[in-house]
Amino acid sequence: MLTQPSINLAPQALIEPQIPDRTELQLPSGEWGINLAAATGNHPEKGLKVWIPVWSQKGVGDKVELLLDNAMIDQHVISDAVEVNVRTTLWVAPEAIEAGSHTLSYRVTRLNQAPEPLESPLRLLIKLDVPGGQDQDPEEGRHSGLYMEIDPEILRDGVNEDNVGDGIDITIKAKPGAPSKIPYPDIAVGDVCTLSWGGHYVFSAPVTQDQIDKPDLNPLVIHVSKQTILDTKDTGPEGLAVTFRVKDRVDNVSTDWCEAAHIKVKLGTSPLPAPIISNTDGYDLHLDTLEGEDLQVMVWAESIDEFKHEDTIIVSLAGNTYGGEPQLTQVRQTINNTPPTLVFLKLPNVAARALAKTQVSCYYAVERNGAIVQTSPSRFINFIGEIEQLAAPLVEDEEDGSLDPDLTNIEINIPFNKDFAVEDAIELNWFGLRPNLSTYNPELEWYFPSEDELQAEEGFFIPVEGKHLKTLEGGTLTLSYNQLRAGEGDDIIRRPSLEAQTLDVGERQFELDKPIVQGEQDGVLEPEDLPGGITKLTVPNPADNPTKRGDTVTFTWVGEASGETEQSKPITALTEGKNVDFPLNAAFVAEHIEANRGKTVNVKYQILRVATGKPSFSNSLEFTVGR
Repeated sequence: MLTQPSINLAPQALIEPQIPDRTELQLPSGEWGINLAAATGNHPEKGLKVWIPVWSQKGVGDKVELLLDNAMIDQHVISDAVEVNVRTTLWVAPEAIEAGSHTLSYRVTRLNQAPEPLESPLRLLIKLDVPGGQDQDPEEGRHSGLYMEIDPEILRDGVNEDNVGDGIDITIKAKPGAPSKIPYPDIAVGDVCTLSWGGHYVFSAPVTQDQIDKPDLNPLVIHVSKQTILDTKDTGPEGLAVTFRVKDRVDNVSTDWCEAAHIKVKLGTSPLPAPIISNTDGYDLHLDTLEGEDLQVMVWAESIDEFKHEDTIIVSLAGNTYGGEPQLTQVRQTINNTPPTLVFLKLPNVAARALAKTQVSCYYAVERNGAIVQTSPSRFINFIGEIEQLAAPLVEDEEDGSLDPDLTNIEINIPFNKDFAVEDAIELNWFGLRPNLSTYNPELEWYFPSEDELQAEEGFFIPVEGKHLKTLEGGTLTLSYNQLRAGEGDDIIRRPSLEAQTLDVGERQFELDKPIVQGEQDGVLEPEDLPGGITKLTVPNPADNPTKRGDTVTFTWVGEASGETEQSKPITALTEGKNVDFPLNAAFVAEHIEANRGKTVNVKYQILRVATGKPSFSNSLEFTVGR
């Protein structure tokens, strides 16, 4: 049964940060693995996501800083009461991410108190190289950097009792003519090759340094045992596909599979023909051709010796999902006519979609009087198509791509899906970006739909308090969800949905606060009230992304009558992280303020960030000159 972990709102000490996209298991070195997807792929603009758990006495005005190798790389000031009892999301920006070993930590500075650091930083191993290197072959299922060698006799004659021995060896090696003898580009110690033998996965031992340095003396061999071959069953004359891909120790996976070889297998004595799958084209089934309908399987029950009236045909569809999870679906059909006859069965479309981008084994058994009397060879088919994801959530209160930030509550519609079960939970992913580009990604309560809700054609609705929307005013909200299901032990299986369209929350605002012009009040500036006839423009230091040495601040002043003017200042060691003042002398007041009496002035600024080469823009201050 699923139970949502509780949040400790009063921990005795700072709790280690969470990295949702890290490796599931800690590496033997004690490090957590960070792969290319986690570092830059999942959030290309933001980088590596880090969740900071709630700390004791968390309050408005507290500051939390993220540290990579003891250097501050991101920070956030708690500015809204809604943030106090939820995690805080910070980022390791893409430009700060380098391959190798690192430490990740954070410190909290409570309002008017000294900073408190995390006692034990996390240790990270960041690896950005993908096994196999860049795939130069545009054809799917033919990675240009992966190659395997199989005994020519096996390729020609297939596997049979005369040559199977204790199994078959397959060698992973460099392609003929490759400039290097290493088995494949970007090979690394700890890589594991996953061989697909007709959809049945066989794993290599982890790659060793000797296999990289001296591959001729230490070949990379995957052994397919006789038992595995028997379990995968015999084939028809078309054979089964054998291919492999590679995963490294931080879960980078080669971008495609090696070009497949097809091998016939005949170890049993079954006289039954393999089943026939509709809509196939040779070895392939393009799932889109099903158009959402179930997969039809046909069994030619020809022999009156092997098939009898009222026998039961049990068809099995077996394979591993693209993510490596085993899946077996079975359907049954009684033979209602006297053989020879054709028996039709239907496998659920959802079962076929779950095996997209893999090779699938389809076979059947003949059941008579409650006992299995025969099992057929397998038909091996490549299921081609996109992996089915859950439909995106719908926001009931959305209008023209926007949400009213003052809503008391909003309703999130989870579309109907026949795969949902009453024991499942729904985990909403509420991903908000404020105008200042800080992230609001709280952990909301899991929702457990009732049986009635699961049966409703329109889906069901999850209420969310408006406070989670109000804090995003001027920014954006992107919604998705996970279907949660209990796995083995304490494991939770998460199935993600598609993301909904990003919605504006109220009127979109820019990242930086408005500038401050001394003497302006409530949208009016009277030049005659300025002391000494001079004033100044102040650029506030951004709380979440302070200025740094090398940045450049530029303000733009546009008078309805006087036109446009600009001034810039570089940020130095003395001015970084502080407000920036631009004195405006009497000549400026006369030319750019007094000249607009009775008219309007619009002032804004930008900060050119030296770290990224990109500008941050402010909201505009607009005022009228004169009472």
